[in-house]
Amino acid sequence: MRLINVHSYELHEFWGSQVPTYAILTHTWDDEEVTHQEWLAWLASACPSVASKKGFQKIMGACERAKEDRLAWLWVDTNCIDKASSAELSEAINSMYAWYRDSTACYCYMADVPAPSGNDAEVLSSFRRSRWFTRGWTLQELLATSRLVFYSQSWTILGTKTTLAASIAAETGIDMACLSETSGQASIRQASVAKKMSWLARRETTRVEDIAYCMLGLFEINMPLLYGEGMRAFTRLQEEILRSTNDHTIFCWAWNDQVPSNWVSMLAPAPCMFKDSADYVTKMAPGNLAPYSITNLGLSISLPVLYTLGGVYAALDAGPSQDGPDKRSFIHLCRISQDSMIFERSPFPRRPVAFTSGNPVNWCRRDMIVQSKPEFRPLGLDPTPRARLGLFILTDEEVFFERFEGTETLRPSPMCVHRTLTFPSGLLDSKTNLLFLSPPSPEAKDGYHTAMVAIQAHSYRGGWYLVFFAAAVRESGTYWFSSATHTQNMPKLHPFLHHILGDNGGPAGDYEADLELAYNYMRTRAANSWDGLRNYGRQDVDFHVGIGDELEVSSKIVVRVASLRTEDCYYRDAPHPCLISV
Repeated sequence: MRLINVHSYELHEFWGSQVPTYAILTHTWDDEEVTHQEWLAWLASACPSVASKKGFQKIMGACERAKEDRLAWLWVDTNCIDKASSAELSEAINSMYAWYRDSTACYCYMADVPAPSGNDAEVLSSFRRSRWFTRGWTLQELLATSRLVFYSQSWTILGTKTTLAASIAAETGIDMACLSETSGQASIRQASVAKKMSWLARRETTRVEDIAYCMLGLFEINMPLLYGEGMRAFTRLQEEILRSTNDHTIFCWAWNDQVPSNWVSMLAPAPCMFKDSADYVTKMAPGNLAPYSITNLGLSISLPVLYTLGGVYAALDAGPSQDGPDKRSFIHLCRISQDSMIFERSPFPRRPVAFTSGNPVNWCRRDMIVQSKPEFRPLGLDPTPRARLGLFILTDEEVFFERFEGTETLRPSPMCVHRTLTFPSGLLDSKTNLLFLSPPSPEAKDGYHTAMVAIQAHSYRGGWYLVFFAAAVRESGTYWFSSATHTQNMPKLHPFLHHILGDNGGPAGDYEADLELAYNYMRTRAANSWDGLRNYGRQDVDFHVGIGDELEVSSKIVVRVASLRTEDCYYRDAPHPCLISV
């Protein structure tokens, strides 16, 4: 470690236990910083013009603060590191968190914050707008140091990490506990991976790779620096985190418009995907520890799963902290082929979905490979607009299709046929597993989105159910109506339904006319029920369904509602479709 003698300004190197007590500077880099070579030239009187640089005055100001604190040594990242040496730069970056943590005092120089004017509100406003809060490297400098003092551009004290903690927390999203001088380090170590990533999500670095390298100390890991690798550095950071933790919140990021269109990994391509992930915590079930590793094909992992048509919903040992211990986050993974256990992360839904489904230990656990080696392209994608609501198909067994004239049927595996699901052909998007609802009909006074499917259940009252779904989207939310009717209650349609949906029995019927008759019958029931409840002022209570809620439409049919979006690019800002438990 190379330190500045604040009296002679000479540079001295120290190792291990020989390092003396020292102060340290945190700041944002500008155009006139002083390099290691320039500092040596100034000491040798070979380049007196160095003293006119803004960066030189900043170092001198920090030396004066150290003298006032009766400290003889100071570390500054601009002139104490010989950046011409890649080995020295790598050692410094991997050690920097510890250097800030072990300092006796840390001075934060805010070049863009004017001296206090006497108006506390203006001072706090200028403080919170400082560029210092937007830079990647200053995050670890804020968190690692205990005694941190903030200074304005004229070296006037603005406050300390303790006195300004509330403003810092409001600006950065960092918990107050992590800003404590006494217990901050313990709170930081206990924070989930997703929470730490959320602190970085709004920050930037000049070099692309530094957005990963500036987090090494916070995650207590080391890795070689490879400038020129671009955003691959952030993937390497996450792979190193996977090797040192079993924290599944690392997978709890949201798919946004900056994700490359060819992305396939469970790992995020950039920190900005963790912007809203601070609330995710680990939820480890007893006996649920399972190893995972990075292989030549991708991430090898074993997870409990629920099936969709083309992939699985994988249960993570993580979820939002405000939810109970039984409510876990699921991510949607698509198979790359029907016969393969190799998957890729699906862009739909955009973020993990929370379900309450009991103990995942008891579910079907599958060993799988999730690809993690996409082609790296510039961030950004051309979204595919969609403007329809949809029912999402979720099953407890692997499923397959059967196609009949005008219909498609979804059945569980032949070894375990409990229920089947039949619907008009052409409505299913097999890539997203969405069964799309129709657009609003012209005569629908509330602009209903509607759909009807048939579910066959093996129960004391076997046979077919018609299940009707209706939804209206309003500013205050999304309102759902669902109704299940056994075909035995619809005598005129009973033979038709068994012909189209059953075991090829019953007389042939007029498909179009009968289907329209059944559809109108169910829609009329929905409209009457909807209007009746609305007239009693109970609409919000009865139809506004929250994320993770369940609607029981019959004794055998449960509809789950999840945070799936369907309005425009990759379902970004629209209402929640339903999940049908098949």
